[in-house]
Amino acid sequence: MKSPSAAGAKEETKPQDGEWTTQEVEHIIKKANELSAGSARFTTAAQVGVTLGQTLGNQALPKLPVKTLGRLLAQPGALNSQDFEEAVVVAMTKVHDMDGKDCIRVLGALMHLNGESRPDAAALQALGGRLSAGLADISNNDMAGLAENLAEVSVPVAPVFARLSAAFSLRVSGASAPQLTKVASAFARARLADRRLFPRMAQASLKQLHVFSPQDLSAFLSAFAAVGLCHEPLLAASANVFVSMGPRLSALDLALVAFSYGQFFLIFPNVTAMLQARLPRCAEELPLDRLAELTVSCARLGLKAPELLAVLARNLQLGSLSDELFGQVSKSVALLGLASSPRVKSQMAAECQLRLQGLQGMQLQGAWWLLDLLESLGLAAEDSRLQRGGTVSEFWRGSLEALFPALQSLLPVLSPLETATAYRALRQLPPSLVRPRLESPCWQVHEQLALRCLGLATAEAFDFQLQTSTLYSQLCLYPELWSQETRASESLTNPSWAPFCSSFETLSASWRQMPRPADVQPETLHQASALELLWGPLSPKSEEGKAEHRNRPVALELQEHILALRPGSQVQGPLWEGPFEMHATLGDTAFCLMPEDAYFKTSSPGPYAEEDLDAEQGVELCHERAAQVHLLRARGWRVWPFAFHTWRRAGHMKRLPGYRLVTLVRELRRFLIVGFR
Repeated sequence: MKSPSAAGAKEETKPQDGEWTTQEVEHIIKKANELSAGSARFTTAAQVGVTLGQTLGNQALPKLPVKTLGRLLAQPGALNSQDFEEAVVVAMTKVHDMDGKDCIRVLGALMHLNGESRPDAAALQALGGRLSAGLADISNNDMAGLAENLAEVSVPVAPVFARLSAAFSLRVSGASAPQLTKVASAFARARLADRRLFPRMAQASLKQLHVFSPQDLSAFLSAFAAVGLCHEPLLAASANVFVSMGPRLSALDLALVAFSYGQFFLIFPNVTAMLQARLPRCAEELPLDRLAELTVSCARLGLKAPELLAVLARNLQLGSLSDELFGQVSKSVALLGLASSPRVKSQMAAECQLRLQGLQGMQLQGAWWLLDLLESLGLAAEDSRLQRGGTVSEFWRGSLEALFPALQSLLPVLSPLETATAYRALRQLPPSLVRPRLESPCWQVHEQLALRCLGLATAEAFDFQLQTSTLYSQLCLYPELWSQETRASESLTNPSWAPFCSSFETLSASWRQMPRPADVQPETLHQASALELLWGPLSPKSEEGKAEHRNRPVALELQEHILALRPGSQVQGPLWEGPFEMHATLGDTAFCLMPEDAYFKTSSPGPYAEEDLDAEQGVELCHERAAQVHLLRARGWRVWPFAFHTWRRAGHMKRLPGYRLVTLVRELRRFLIVGFR
């Protein structure tokens, strides 16, 4: 038995000439509406719409009322692709006859058109203006769908979003959880951080967090993170809800939860514990780009469970990432300690070579991922030195040589935080790769950074923490500016060093006049006490916390060895000069045993490496420890630094022969007998 709609439609045959008169079109629409109204028992309104579209054809489309056009466009299958595009064109000519519901239907139809078939900007603006005027006529659900469609088709009409925000804000208390999620996600996709709408949506959601589905709640919070709006009451209340949802959270939900909290570096122990437990079992299910984003979130939240890190190291793919995401991920893998993973290291080497070679001839303004890459190399170097034996990766040198020229366009516009970050990265890298020499590829980077610091310090743009970090980096990178060695005096008279001298003098003068905040991070306190060694007495606080280290066995062993070689001498120690420990002192001579993590291990010296007569071959003292030696010498000490592992092996010289070890013991004995050279 045929449906009434189909039977009614077949009664109307197309005219011979293929065109419908206005009266005939109105008659068919009237009959279709009657069938739709009485179709509860026989057919559906969707079937009526499909049959109507197939009956009329594209010849009748210009004569249809705009409301009928909207219904046809909203009904899947009612029009073929050609008629669908024609119906959109006709509807866009009747914008002024639309109400709010019609605008929503037409806007929804635009989602199914490709970019070439979409109307021009003027037509979209007219649609947006009409839509803005008709917002009062639509329901909350339609508003949520409208926001979703607007974000999908990217209608270039800011007033539409503004009026939608105002209209939805008035109704937000009555919005359901799915509606709140749709609106928040739409504004996030459009990159609109509405500081009026989002707090109201957060307040409305607090009363119904328990009715959100896991998918909606994770998407809702991630929308706030995407636009950079931190609503701490919402994040705090949602933490317990997420934990209670437990196994119902999918891998994508967990990734969005990590993003929502990681974007603001907010660590809730119950949330991080849940993520540490759940992510290792399901992170492999994520798409590659989501897994990369999860890596960034894990670094920000400090999620370092071995099982999770193993999953990331095994599945992370860097080749498909955008430059911006690649920069963030490269920095994150270094923070997580994954930069030394063979698989990640090989990918980093290949991607650095590929991406940096492709920079030649490109406009690099705004390529901030280059700064992230520099920071990632510095973090990887520090992680290698402190945790992995100090091995220097071969690709660091080539990557830095390609990176330095590209960075020069960014350095003059760095913010205070970015300037301090760039300097810290240079300080963390092996000295032979970043030493400022006129013929080295990094000279102009150092010069541009020094000039940028000069401008920021003159404008008093640094706070105490950032200025301390920046000045400490200059202290470590440029001992020529303040040490009393021969090379320093030559640099001070070299005109090429004038920007460095001006920058260091301005930074140091400004820093000495800055008030010290009451709450200072331990790292900043260490840096400040090192800087104070150059200018006046030490702060009493710099000696706190050192007493428990004063009787270390290594210091006692060194003192006993000195006394055995030189009986009756007045050996003291360990003593502290600011934050630096001298394990034994004899008069004005200080003996400093450097730990193994103070050195980088290089298979071949760099072109700008300097020989360290106090160290073994194949190792290089890091910037901070080298600065310690220079500072102690500037304070009047004659410093004898040597590696602790070298000292330990020298005690078993017969079992571990080596010229450098023998030389170390001979030189130490000669000094103790005839005095410091």
